[in-house]
Amino acid sequence: MDLSTLTDAEITAYVATLDAEDVAEQIRWAARDLLLRSALYYARRGWPVFPCRPGAKLPATHTGFKAASTDSQRITAWWTQNPNYNIGFATGVVVDCIDVDVDHDNPAKPNGYLSLAALREQGALPPILAQAGTPRGGRHLYVATSGLG
Repeated sequence: MDLSTLTDAEITAYVATLDAEDVAEQIRWAARDLLLRSALYYARRGWPVFPCRPGAKLPATHTGFKAASTDSQRITAWWTQNPNYNIGFATGVVVDCIDVDVDHDNPAKPNGYLSLAALREQGALPPILAQAGTPRGGRHLYVATSGLG
């Protein structure tokens, strides 16, 4: 697939599809204790989680991702301390993350959604287990670990 042949409308349509998926997911999860419930959900799936500072990717623990746990009591204690903690994943063990970046400050830099669309079209995009939007318009796609990091 030649990425340079994609039109702005095709890119916009693809992003709109992903955004619609996000909205549907947000509606399903719109409830009290959302982040705690989500962290516990991931832990039940065997995904080690750890708290990050609210609205940020910085770990809220002194040991960072090394504190990641699937222990429901530990997770409940963290999110009881601050229900606005973001959820961090210890990736590379159970899940890997495809980081789709968008650089609004540098229009010359390729849009990560172009590469994502190419992967999907080529059938090379692994099944997405979970996803999260990023503050700058990108996306984190969590997939089963490949063992490749």
